[in-house]
Amino acid sequence: MEKTLKLLQEANQRLKTGKVGLTLQLRGNKLSLQGQFPPKPNSERKDPHQQRLSLGLYGNPAGIQRAEAQAKRIAGDIRHLHNSNNMVRLKQNLGGVR
Repeated sequence: MEKTLKLLQEANQRLKTGKVGLTLQLRGNKLSLQGQFPPKPNSERKDPHQQRLSLGLYGNPAGIQRAEAQAKRIAGDIRHLHNSNNMVRLKQNLGGVR
């Protein structure tokens, strides 16, 4: 468990250094992302807000490595959304995280 927490801290430090804007969290034995995400479909909210996104990955070394890669991809999709207002692509990618 101590090794897993160290790997998680290191991954979060790399995400922070890379200005990804998302962090990995270990909830129980599963990984999730936390950060500013666009509102969910059918939400009354209009602006991005702090949310958690379950990745469906276990908190082991392989899961942490995969989760870090997904965090970078999702952050890129969010930036693309803000630049081109392409909400459809982001919703498809967020729906296909698992």
